[in-house]
Amino acid sequence: MGREKRLTERRDSETKQREHFDPSTGEVMPKGMLVYVPERPKSPFGKDWFAMAQEAMIFLSKSHDILKKDGFAVFCALAGRLDFENFILINQSEIARDIGMDRANFSKALKRLEALGVIARGPKTGRSPTLRLNPMVAWKGKQRNHFNALQVARKQGWDLIDGGKDKNQLDLPL
Repeated sequence: MGREKRLTERRDSETKQREHFDPSTGEVMPKGMLVYVPERPKSPFGKDWFAMAQEAMIFLSKSHDILKKDGFAVFCALAGRLDFENFILINQSEIARDIGMDRANFSKALKRLEALGVIARGPKTGRSPTLRLNPMVAWKGKQRNHFNALQVARKQGWDLIDGGKDKNQLDLPL
């Protein structure tokens, strides 16, 4: 147990109040309550993880004829570099080289992901563009911020669609 104090509770028969005291020293602790706060469990993934919607995975798999093999490879490479609040700072040449893909094919696959509503372009940072993964697909960040990001994305008309409203449209409930 180390230096932790073990406190015992007793009721004072005259005042009918509870007292906490340390049985080893006899020290009476001030009024209050004992609270157990468990240690927060650590993720086996460390800090490098995100949550992904199962319906989004089904949508992506049904879009295989549009995405093709290169599109899935680019999606996985981008998801592997996902930062908090779903931002991705990319250097297209570097990522294309890392996954063994021609830069032109990488760019085409990126445009297909954008056309499906999986990613959106953001502002440039230096020479590299910023992308943002649709919060309906996956999320890396705090849960309360995810809820807000979903609302903003819907207000902006950001959805996972292929050529307008069709039976393959992904509409995740809040």
